[in-house]
Amino acid sequence: HWAVTIYTYVFMVYLLLSFFPIDENNVFARFLKGICEPLYNAVLKVLPRLRIGMIDLSPLYVFILLEIVDFIFTRLTQIFTKMGI
Repeated sequence: HWAVTIYTYVFMVYLLLSFFPIDENNVFARFLKGICEPLYNAVLKVLPRLRIGMIDLSPLYVFILLEIVDFIFTRLTQIFTKMGI
């Protein structure tokens, strides 16, 4: 649960920083890009870009995917806890 939550926040920061001109050689920007773009690009290979006018809503795919993964992990944790594993 914590890993998905932290990744969600990291992805939010990545998206917010995309609105500002940041040097590509910035260590923090490279770190965020290295963490977020592999998942984002993989999602875009499977699903089409979601654009309304000039607004790209494709990052919503990643947030929905992360929520599904978080739900699955939470349910599995509950099941295994009830089983005593």
